Amino acid sequence: MITYLTMRHIKLITLIGLVASLPCLAHGQEESDIMLMVVPADIGETVPQRVSETLQNRLAVAVTQDGVTAGKDNSPFFITGVFNHSYLETTPGPPIQQVVTTTLTLYMGDIKNKQVFATESYDLRGVGRSEERALLNALNRINGKDKALQQFIERGKEKIIAHFDENYQTYLQLAQHALKAGNSDEALYYATLIPAACKGYDEADKMVEKIYKQKQKALEKDATRAQRRKAAQADAQAWNKKRPKIKLDLKFIRFK
Repeated sequence: MITYLTMRHIKLITLIGLVASLPCLAHGQEESDIMLMVVPADIGETVPQRVSETLQNRLAVAVTQDGVTAGKDNSPFFITGVFNHSYLETTPGPPIQQVVTTTLTLYMGDIKNKQVFATESYDLRGVGRSEERALLNALNRINGKDKALQQFIERGKEKIIAHFDENYQTYLQLAQHALKAGNSDEALYYATLIPAACKGYDEADKMVEKIYKQKQKALEKDATRAQRRKAAQADAQAWNKKRPKIKLDLKFIRFK
């Protein structure tokens, strides 16, 4: 019995070592570099601010679990949710309760080009002592473990990667123009938008090196590609936070 356990552990340790050494898994260190902006919708039902913020937080957590960075900072790509109530009822009690039946439709897409990449709809029902509490209870279904939500995020990711595969040269040109104008952090922003899964990533990485040389801010000689990327993203996001907030207008958006 002791010999069996010892051999099993040796095999397990050996397997872990082999897996850790595979180059394809090292990609996971750079995988979370697709940026999404979580925004409230400008169409559909007007819901209490706490409900809107709770939905945004749930979407941000779910998206981050799926290998994407999400937050309120500017990004060319968005994720949002639209409520459309079909039924509102007040029960006589006691206690008096509010019942809300609503359809929540999630959208992921491109803000600048006004395109929707993926949608997913949920029929939700919540009960509470107020409409706000009823809606909050209804949102319990929206979490990162939900298969439909995971598939929705994956569809959106695939479209975003396809977008960069087709347009990464445009982003590199924007980075080059910003660099020539002396705006190195803006140049880093455009260069670091290109995700690791995109075929233009190697060119983007070379652009980041070029920008740092012009910034006269050389990284350590033994810095890994992931460390260089992380430093570049920090400088890029510092610039991005200073920009005016990009506004989403779903009324004029189209499906791709």
